[in-house]
Amino acid sequence: MDLDLALREEKPSAITDSSTEEEKVHFKNWEKSNRLSLMYMRMSIADNIKLLEIIHTDICGPFDVNSFNKEKYFITFIDDYSRYGYVYLLHDKSQAINALEIYIEEVERQLDSKVKNIRSDRGGEYYGRYEERGQHPGPFAKFLEKRGICVQYIMPGTPQQNGVSERHNRTLLDMVRSMLSNSSLPISLWTYALKTAMYLLNRVPSKAVPNTPFELPFELWTGRKPSLRHLHVWGCPAEIRFYNPQEKKLDARTISGYFIGYPEKSKGYRFYCPNHTTRIIETGNARFIENGEVSGSETPRKVEIQEMRVQVPLTCISNKVVVPQVIEPINNHEEQQTNDPITHNEVEVNEPIVEEPQQIALRRSQRERRSAIPNDYVIYLQESENDLGIENDLVTFSQAMNGDNAEKWLDAMKAELKSMEHNRVWDRVELPEGCKRVGCKWVFKTKCDSHGNLECYKAKLVAKGFTQKDGIDYKETFSPVSKKDSLRIIMALVAHYDLELHQMDVKTVFLNGDLEEDVYMDQPMGFINKGKEHMVCKLKKSIYGLKQAS
Repeated sequence: MDLDLALREEKPSAITDSSTEEEKVHFKNWEKSNRLSLMYMRMSIADNIKLLEIIHTDICGPFDVNSFNKEKYFITFIDDYSRYGYVYLLHDKSQAINALEIYIEEVERQLDSKVKNIRSDRGGEYYGRYEERGQHPGPFAKFLEKRGICVQYIMPGTPQQNGVSERHNRTLLDMVRSMLSNSSLPISLWTYALKTAMYLLNRVPSKAVPNTPFELPFELWTGRKPSLRHLHVWGCPAEIRFYNPQEKKLDARTISGYFIGYPEKSKGYRFYCPNHTTRIIETGNARFIENGEVSGSETPRKVEIQEMRVQVPLTCISNKVVVPQVIEPINNHEEQQTNDPITHNEVEVNEPIVEEPQQIALRRSQRERRSAIPNDYVIYLQESENDLGIENDLVTFSQAMNGDNAEKWLDAMKAELKSMEHNRVWDRVELPEGCKRVGCKWVFKTKCDSHGNLECYKAKLVAKGFTQKDGIDYKETFSPVSKKDSLRIIMALVAHYDLELHQMDVKTVFLNGDLEEDVYMDQPMGFINKGKEHMVCKLKKSIYGLKQAS
């Protein structure tokens, strides 16, 4: 018998004939003492496949620290299907009915659906006050009854029956404590940290969300993916551009403050400015000072350059050595007074003195750097750059196909696609639901030799990476390129050590980079497979134009 499985997953079938009498008695005693929990476990596995099917609610408080606006409680409403939550601040528990009315009106109008069930505890603010004849429905319960909303009250002493709200409130308070402990802001701003925590929870994955773990509560609630590019560290300093119609010419253009959240009914940020007359400011124009920076200044990067020491042998010419400075420091003032002072910084020695290499402070050279190319030749360089191609480069695919060199351009495009096929750049697949496609275009170039004669026609397939969105289609961009200083250093080393320098070019070098994100691109123009016009190219390698290769 797997006793742990029977206790954990409530499977009496795990008790078999081979089970010992001690194991059977142990399971029966445990089942009797936990019957209420088992009943709840059976009830909680019902599938809720629609929004607003069940709404979980709970009130948390009172808090010993009053908020900035003197609130002591907060109430949460959590949708069981999407786990999308709302939070409202309360001065007293009796205001729960006001928060409920606002919530019901908003969500039913936004989702064009009706709230079916609400699950809560049997607190007086929900069910009603206790009297001598028992507990009678209060304003909260009467409002739900009037709207035709079924109420699921949990039994006394069983908070696990309302575990969604209980766990959500615990997570919110954990986040609030973390925000306050990592900032220097007063604890009275806990309500702003609470709203920010709920704002973030709605935009991060939840294990309870159905389908895939990458579907967010915000996505299920609104039908679109949220943008995360505007998120900032809570409590970080900021320089705020505040609108002031009475601002004078010489007044400061920014004020210092701290980021404390996002407004509910406007697009911008909310800041706490302790040294301003308006202590809570909402604006969309600010500079956030994150990553430990100090407000008003940025700490310059410290670069340490270790100088390579070279030992130079010193030749002793005479027994008189001129000492430019005192070698050993003098610790006591009395030792400076001697009977025979040295007048000309000269000392008689019998052995040669070897000086230790001095630490020389590095300084920037004052020599004026001249241009590597004289100005007299700049005009000729520009003319040669404009004469790289015999004919003007084409812009569109139709120009290439309708021109005199259509066959040559077609061969160039086939060569480009052949190299991509050889490197397995993409697979043709159907576009998944909810995913966006990236466009592509052909770029045509003519290449000439050193004498200006036309050498070849080149066609590059380039993705329209400007349609990609940061945080959704790509996470970071990186494309290493060499600087002119690096080339100068290499040429100097080659000349100094009399080496031979070879230059090489890697064909389709961008195709060597693998993609971590799923990127879907349109099929190349002119090479769309018949019968598969609806399919797209799922990129496996990075190509020109993508943000991952820029």
